[in-house]
Amino acid sequence: MASLRSLVLFVSLVVAFGLAAAHGGHLDFSPADLESEDRITALFDAWCEEHGKRYGTEDERLHRREVFKEKLFQIQAHNSQQHSYQLGLNQFSDQSQEEMEARLPRVDVKDLMKKWGSVKKEEASSVAAPASIDWRRKGAVVARVKDIGSSCRGASWTYAATGAVEGRLAIDGNRLQDLSAQQLLDCVDEANKCTTLDPVFALDYVEENGLTTEKLYPYTGTIGQCKPLPSSLVTISGVERIYSSSDDTELLNAVAKQPVAVIVDGTTPQFINYRSGIYTGPFADAVTTTSLLVVGYDTLNGVPYWIAKNSWGYGWGEGGYIRIKRQGGEPYGILNINAFPSYPTGAAPGSKPPPCGGSQSCPSGMTCCCIEPAIGSKCLQYMCCPSKYSDCQGGCCKQKKSFSVDEMVFTTKNQTSSY
Repeated sequence: MASLRSLVLFVSLVVAFGLAAAHGGHLDFSPADLESEDRITALFDAWCEEHGKRYGTEDERLHRREVFKEKLFQIQAHNSQQHSYQLGLNQFSDQSQEEMEARLPRVDVKDLMKKWGSVKKEEASSVAAPASIDWRRKGAVVARVKDIGSSCRGASWTYAATGAVEGRLAIDGNRLQDLSAQQLLDCVDEANKCTTLDPVFALDYVEENGLTTEKLYPYTGTIGQCKPLPSSLVTISGVERIYSSSDDTELLNAVAKQPVAVIVDGTTPQFINYRSGIYTGPFADAVTTTSLLVVGYDTLNGVPYWIAKNSWGYGWGEGGYIRIKRQGGEPYGILNINAFPSYPTGAAPGSKPPPCGGSQSCPSGMTCCCIEPAIGSKCLQYMCCPSKYSDCQGGCCKQKKSFSVDEMVFTTKNQTSSY
């Protein structure tokens, strides 16, 4: 009897993995799978393998299995009804609703309105917005879907902001670049950066300081010290934010020109477990928790919708994306998406070469150090470091672990080292 039960479990696991492969990596299930505790356990085991889940104790594993079971029944109940969107299992399927809400602190839209005061109305364009647009098809969206990870779940504002700058850079005729969200997480001077933060803070920082690439400043998912930046930085000429209320005309006109960063309520079970289709709710009134990048809009069977990129990885939603109903008649739009969109105006892969290296010198009170030596006497990159912190022999600024961007000055490449 025990061997027969083991065989049933083995077959169930094989079926579960087969369903996951057939659905692009999504683990799927049928109503029949919920009729047996053994089959639920097999699904849970397959899900753990898919997501690399390991638990410290058997009690913890049993607890997570019960949470997972509850999610299965919630998803099945939703999908058995006539909704415009479907739910599914994802990396959050062993997390309770209370745990997810704790990781995504809510910010009241009205509080943001008090902080920011009046905001810009998007100017009417002399050219009518197209009926649909998808900036992914126009080469203005980096293909890779990022995952902010579990350590800093509220850091979605960094990827929404970098995506907006990446899009503007490509639209302005430059090469599409994968830009650094970690630089924003480390260097933006705001508190509570792992909770909900408005992407406009990041865009304001980029306007003042520039933004390097993901390759040169890779993502770690935790807040670190702001690192020295390279001399060649992507720059933007300005930042705009708009307020659309229940009328999405301003947001539509903005997205017709470029990808736009927005903040939405991402705490409902339906949003967390979203798999596919056009999301119509529910959501909390006047609440924002999660930043998205709106990359386009379209209409399906008479229903207009936004196309938005999340930063919860490929396993969430439609390969990392969600479609959200437009013109829902809500005070701030579905998911409060219309409340506070923001975007950069103009972007260029410019550089800010400061006076350091070769025959040039640093400003008064600063010392020129090579921070990226090459073979021989060449130096790939210099930095003007405050003299009181400099230690060129051991690498620049080793005597001070943290310093502001304003204290640092960077240089161009391929100049002769002066030490």
